[in-house]
Amino acid sequence: MKKSIFQFVLIAVLVFGIILAVLLFSGVVRTPGSKNSTAGLSGNVTIWGTIERDKMLVVLDPIVKDVKTFRIDYVEKKAASYESELVEALASGRGPDIIIIDPGLLIRQSDKIAVTPYKTFTERDYKDTFVTIGDLFLAPDGILAIPISVDPMVMYYNKDILEQEGIALPPEYWSELIGLAPKLSKVSPDGFITKNMVALGEYDNVTHAKEIFSMMVLQLGNPIVESQVKYQDKVAYLAYRSVLNVATSDGLQTGESVLRFYTQFADPAKQTYSWNKTFGQSRDLFIGGKTAFYFGYASEYNQIQNKNPNLRFDIARVPQIRADYPTRATYGKMLGVAVLKSSKNAPAAFSTTQYLMSATYAPFIADALGTAPARRDLLSQKQEGAYNGIVYPSAIIARSWLDPDSVKTGEIFKRMITSSVSGRSTLSEAVKDFVNSMNDVLP
Repeated sequence: MKKSIFQFVLIAVLVFGIILAVLLFSGVVRTPGSKNSTAGLSGNVTIWGTIERDKMLVVLDPIVKDVKTFRIDYVEKKAASYESELVEALASGRGPDIIIIDPGLLIRQSDKIAVTPYKTFTERDYKDTFVTIGDLFLAPDGILAIPISVDPMVMYYNKDILEQEGIALPPEYWSELIGLAPKLSKVSPDGFITKNMVALGEYDNVTHAKEIFSMMVLQLGNPIVESQVKYQDKVAYLAYRSVLNVATSDGLQTGESVLRFYTQFADPAKQTYSWNKTFGQSRDLFIGGKTAFYFGYASEYNQIQNKNPNLRFDIARVPQIRADYPTRATYGKMLGVAVLKSSKNAPAAFSTTQYLMSATYAPFIADALGTAPARRDLLSQKQEGAYNGIVYPSAIIARSWLDPDSVKTGEIFKRMITSSVSGRSTLSEAVKDFVNSMNDVLP
């Protein structure tokens, strides 16, 4: 009898702690004059992630000084083994309390995450707080993770190359990029490319080829992968399918259209011919001053600068589609924090996520990673610096899709592009194969 009473009390305390943690997390419960109440919280909170430890400590150290009542530890994991180590640790009961997660990992490990129900943190409040790319962390029954960082794709350009050709500004639209080809792309009489405008058209030696192609598709309003709420035994879940072959309202075949545009840069018969598989990695050639444009993540800025201090380059927003009703978009990588169901200190873990998402500490993460915060209020503030003046607006329009397996889907993108460039497949055949292969991978 005593044992039963003890178990009942223990369960009641744990349930109360989790409810309190969710309320703290959502901002419903606050101590007067305090941004995030930690009263009554103690113990340790362990966070796992692939962010470099030194960078993460820049973020966590100020929070630890503010918290005082419990300890926060961070464990850096290698990206290649992160997921396998996590699964193994959870199976043995020694997993972390919080994980730093991206949408791909989320789709594979969502069953291990403690969902914050919309009753405590409404979907409306979430969407008003975080940028649109953050919607990837939403589930039918609640919020799976909180966005803490957005790394949007931007266009890097070589100022010397443009200025030498009398080009004052980088292109704002894809049609303007095409128009620069006569000046920036040169082919010798024997067919060799002597001047590179941009690395597009191929897959293996185009850094971020999958993301660039995805960006173009997303700009046409096609989500690449579509989710649909279904029910099994009255329990809601998300089912996914590829929609690259689905036509837009005006009849445009999105996949074929983007594939045709993308591969023209590797077609010797086109005026835009600027790239082929004989070149090295596009990022390396841009750093070496050999190409005019490079599409990369905002977080690469310092790396490029450090590798070639003499390179005169700048960044701009990625080109958009010139249309009456365009979908302004760029591709973006997003990181979020999620509390695990197995957390042994859920109240303190949820409190920690509230600190990480707050307007006070969110900028620390962005600064440490060279990215942008995910909060709308921070992104709406006027940016005086030239770098953030491009990166912050790009983060607002950043989009992505739930990639279930980056290696497998990378092979699917590669096969679609290379088969089209080589002529082994028509545009229609390549897109059809993409959709069928992607649906085999999607859950």
